[in-house]
Amino acid sequence: MPMNDIWLISALVTAFLGLGLLCLFWGFRKRRYAREINALYEEIVDAAENAAFGKRIGGLQGPPELVELGDTINQLFDALHSKDEQIRQREALFPDLVNTMPEVVVVHRKNIIFANQVAAGLLGMTPEQLTGKPFADIV
Repeated sequence: MPMNDIWLISALVTAFLGLGLLCLFWGFRKRRYAREINALYEEIVDAAENAAFGKRIGGLQGPPELVELGDTINQLFDALHSKDEQIRQREALFPDLVNTMPEVVVVHRKNIIFANQVAAGLLGMTPEQLTGKPFADIV
């Protein structure tokens, strides 16, 4: 075999080995990236299923775009937690306001969700006894 052919064969073998190693490196890197994304996904699903808007996505490590995504999700959770607190405060004011009114107030769909003292008093019941009853039964 001429010397030129041996050099060509060794260059091709080296190139194929280098290409194979490069493919292995990218494969492992892609797999690690997929695990990091899956871990982020699991944390988001856990927080969403438990309605834990005050929860924070743990210290992400890895590619900067995943860390930035985690920070953005934490900001979103903070905003949702803040809105949730505002809604709870407003909902807490409703019964106080309605119970001071002299009019009958009943909130319902099919069943009674809320009735004030005046509505319950007209029927000889407590508001707690009215809650959950079909509205059609009292009309």
